[in-house]
Amino acid sequence: TLLNLGRYYCRMHDFRRSLDTLQKALISVTKNFDNTDIYINPDIEDATDRMLLAPIIKRKAYVFFNYYDKVTGNIIDLKTSLKCYKMANKLQEKINISLNNEKTKFNFLANQKVMLNNTVELALDIYELTSNYQYLKEAFIYAEKSKAIVLLTHINESQAKQFAGIPDSLIYLEQSIKNEIAALDFQINNLDEADYTSPYVVNPIKSRLFELTRKEEELIRLFEKQFPGYYNLKYNRSVAPLTLIQTSLEENQALIEYTVTWKELYTFVITRD
Repeated sequence: TLLNLGRYYCRMHDFRRSLDTLQKALISVTKNFDNTDIYINPDIEDATDRMLLAPIIKRKAYVFFNYYDKVTGNIIDLKTSLKCYKMANKLQEKINISLNNEKTKFNFLANQKVMLNNTVELALDIYELTSNYQYLKEAFIYAEKSKAIVLLTHINESQAKQFAGIPDSLIYLEQSIKNEIAALDFQINNLDEADYTSPYVVNPIKSRLFELTRKEEELIRLFEKQFPGYYNLKYNRSVAPLTLIQTSLEENQALIEYTVTWKELYTFVITRD
């Protein structure tokens, strides 16, 4: 596949060819996107299958970092790597929502924690190079998201349902959508090469996945409006804005946050100012 070919070129340190190949891979798993410019990404909502899009954009983030580090030294490439990691994290959050197997969800959340830590380190690298405060704020936000992942791994389906008191009919609809998405993902990921490259075989599956994804998003919006307790426990992945934390502190107070990545222990000291 194009993703595997992109990985191969990356291993050969042909990073530009890897990025060109990954861009073609992005085009192949999205609708309404045909831009061959490696600095442009598709909209997540245009994905025909998020499970296929996720590893491509994650690999693109990794390759762009290496392209910066080993070839160009151009900060634009470093910023593009960060942009790809941010998209990959957002995409992973949406995928986690669709998963209905607790073991699979746990594994995905564990993988996302690694990706979030990479995002923190990259944002801090750019901050050190640019002194742009926005990147420091982004590093803090993704550090908080990384910690939230630990909590999410301990929230199961039954806890969410019991807490929220959501009607059985909506639970059934939610579960049936998740089950069909899982079945179609399994089907598309187990096609042989001939069927995978045949539009007559793969396109109907992708179209149905696209339709189900839209239905799932509509249902989640319904939960957000009518059952906020259920939505917040199961679907809300937002963290408190830095400005809100600052305004909650007194003049003589400071909040100290620690984040451990595979490389460093980072300390964030937040004051009212």
